[in-house]
Amino acid sequence: MHQRKQLPDLFSGFGDQQKELVKQMGFDGLLSMRLTKLNKQFGAWILCKLDPSSGNLFAGSRHEICLTCEDVSLLLGIPCGRKEILPAIKNEVKDVKAYMCEIFEKDSFDGLTIVTIQRILEKKFNRTMTVHEQIVFKTAFIIFVVTKFLAPQSVNNHISIRYMKALVDVENIHKYNWAEFALHDIKDA
Repeated sequence: MHQRKQLPDLFSGFGDQQKELVKQMGFDGLLSMRLTKLNKQFGAWILCKLDPSSGNLFAGSRHEICLTCEDVSLLLGIPCGRKEILPAIKNEVKDVKAYMCEIFEKDSFDGLTIVTIQRILEKKFNRTMTVHEQIVFKTAFIIFVVTKFLAPQSVNNHISIRYMKALVDVENIHKYNWAEFALHDIKDA
């Protein structure tokens, strides 16, 4: 059985080329993160202190902390670009899924699993990565980070289509506001 790794364990296995690609995408703050697991009780406590409409954290009866996208970007080391991450509209979903199948050489989107994505990220390169390999790595990295850390949708490691329209433009991934995306997901939790 394929063992699932925590983010720092996976990232520590990246070679220089992979680390450079993560840096180009603006996610290099995640490479130095040492948090391996968020305590469920602590996570639940934080969420109950968050006002979803304002995004403010309440620390006691008199203390309120306004949580902004810039804060999330600074804290996590992820991009806070100007481009909004918009979900694919109904008539775009088919094209986005087809693009993902093409990138990952899958017959159907259902064949794209978190285990497949993790294996791509674990691949070692003793030579210069091709342009296609770089695109595959970047796309897999974002899918893995969103699914496992920034905005997990379920305990089943379901890969969501809701942010993938941005991945069609993977060379400009650093221009998207991933901090806002994560903050919205926290507010919606």
